[in-house]
Amino acid sequence: TGAPEGDPFQGHSNGVNSVAFSPDGERIVSGSFDNTVRVWNARTGAPEAFQGHSYHVTSVAFSPDGERIVSGSLDNTVRVWNARTGAPEGDPFLGHSNVVTSVVFSLDGERIVSGSYDNTVRVWNAGTGAPEGDPFQGHSDFVTSAAFCPDGERIVSGAYDNTVKVWDAGTGAPEGDPFQGHSDFITSAAFCPDGERIVSGSWDTTARVWNARTGAPEGDPFQGHSEEVNSVAFSPDGERIVSGSGDNTVRVWNAWTGAPEGDSFREHSDHVTSVAFSPDGERIVSGSFDNTVRVWNARTGAPEGDPFLGHSNVVTSVVFSPDGERIVSGSRDNTVRVWSTQNGKCQLH
Repeated sequence: TGAPEGDPFQGHSNGVNSVAFSPDGERIVSGSFDNTVRVWNARTGAPEAFQGHSYHVTSVAFSPDGERIVSGSLDNTVRVWNARTGAPEGDPFLGHSNVVTSVVFSLDGERIVSGSYDNTVRVWNAGTGAPEGDPFQGHSDFVTSAAFCPDGERIVSGAYDNTVKVWDAGTGAPEGDPFQGHSDFITSAAFCPDGERIVSGSWDTTARVWNARTGAPEGDPFQGHSEEVNSVAFSPDGERIVSGSGDNTVRVWNAWTGAPEGDSFREHSDHVTSVAFSPDGERIVSGSFDNTVRVWNARTGAPEGDPFLGHSNVVTSVVFSPDGERIVSGSRDNTVRVWSTQNGKCQLH
């Protein structure tokens, strides 16, 4: 049906950049251009604003136990918050000299990795905010993406210097040479669930898969998009990759051969900004500049129902809940919305 029903995820006074569910699916965190982080009850939409950043919030994530939230901001800082009360846990993490673009916890919740427009990656003690070692230096341009390997031993980063790098998470030493092959900015980089491969997306219109140990490209670039690749992700079993592009399409690829699996998903009428697999790998969600959220059959590319209508501006971030029953979306219309994956109805906004 795609019809929104019910009202509160309203409260931000500027665009929403980043959204994520808590691990138990009961809460949602959002970060906004209004400089705040908010946590919402995923069932009722009741908000709790976390105030402390002095400029736009760019990235947010829950800790694995759901008790803390990390945020990054255009104010150059990383902050950790109590996810229940909204109280800041300690002082801001100071060290970056430019915009923080990406933040995430390690799977054990003990560390946080951040990427920044100061060209560096940093690892922080999640409890104290103390930097663990020196900044990881090696990129020659803005870092856009940073993430831990599932085992926490390595970190992957992507940057505007057109390279992907892997780092020893403990020492900050680069593991091998930069992964070179993209001819334009890296927008997105992520480990495969088993940690053995990395996927990257780029403004050069391609996605690439790399051997995470050697940096060797695994096969040829995934070619098919006609504009920049904005978002890439592995399927939960590591067998497929989904990409979203400025050419308005979503594509699924065989992660081993790079062969497209079926035709591109073509229902969006403007740039695709964000894509993700469902936890069971059977569906894909996408968000777009056309203000809609769409769900697709990951095997056939057929849209599952109508577009989810309700946002009045660009959808910047989409993700499934851990149980696959709901989707949360963030938008430049300043709102966060929760949708039922069964009927496309907006449950909360």
